[in-house]
Amino acid sequence: MLLKPAPVFAATRPEEVFGRLARDRPPKSLADMEAGVLAEASSG
Repeated sequence: MLLKPAPVFAATRPEEVFGRLARDRPPKSLADMEAGVLAEASSG
């Protein structure tokens, strides 16, 4: 008997799931994301 792990999720392509999460505000800009990463890195 050979046991193989079963996939947890069905295989998908990025275009099938891109933009599926609802949000109630506009997306962050690249500058906002970079500032957040720098803030987290300096607080550690």
